[in-house]
Amino acid sequence: MYKKGLMILLSGCMLVSLAACSKTTNENESSSATEQQEVSDSTADTTTEAETSSSQESTDVTTSTEKSGDKEEQDSSDVSDQIKVIEDNKDVWSRADYEGEEYSYTVTDLDHDGYLEIITATLQGSGFYTYFDVYEVSEDKTKLVEQPYDSEEGESLPDIIETTVDTYTMPDGTVNYAYTDILRASAADGYELIGYFSLGDGKITITPVASKYTLSETEEESTTTYADADDKEITEDDFNAALDNALSGATKGTQKFQWIAEEDWNDDITDQLKSAYETFANN
Repeated sequence: MYKKGLMILLSGCMLVSLAACSKTTNENESSSATEQQEVSDSTADTTTEAETSSSQESTDVTTSTEKSGDKEEQDSSDVSDQIKVIEDNKDVWSRADYEGEEYSYTVTDLDHDGYLEIITATLQGSGFYTYFDVYEVSEDKTKLVEQPYDSEEGESLPDIIETTVDTYTMPDGTVNYAYTDILRASAADGYELIGYFSLGDGKITITPVASKYTLSETEEESTTTYADADDKEITEDDFNAALDNALSGATKGTQKFQWIAEEDWNDDITDQLKSAYETFANN
């Protein structure tokens, strides 16, 4: 009886133990399945987020590219429109009828205000006198407006028919263009004037800085003197540093120009004008 009871008790305990094990196994399997589902859900969420982020970035890049393309197309269209205004008003700036005088032309945006200019310039005589006129496209982009400058009639202007000049950009954005003006008074003496000019407020401002005068006494001997803008004598070193000193605080750079001589015009004047401006703009 004791043994029989013991056997029953042991059997009961085994059944209870098996049941407990079965329950634990089921719980573990359920927990594992839940964890797998959570991992799967998390992976799916991460994938979705990545896809969404990638899609958004792609959209942003596409939008940015489209905007950049639109701006370039708009800028190109605007330049073409202004080139046409210049071409349509050729009678204003062309000097083709000036016999015996050689003129050159270029297209710029000297003050970087978005309105193009055409410059008409000539270098004349044995004295190397330069004269020029600047015409800017009007705000309504229908005509050309002359940009005046302060200068006595007959007075030589800066020798601006150059392909590369130094620039001095001030903190306020004003761009000053350095110039040299060579004047020959006679075979024996001449001047070299230096300074800078700028375009702003509808006019050209020309600012002389220093001068150099050379007198050739003989073929082997010459005398050179230097002076500031007030005609006060200075040293050669002062002359060489005059522009940098006068425009201290400016950012120094260079600017390229493409000049078109009168005899170089061809049937495709539009492309020539556009090429001249692109040389300036893509400096």
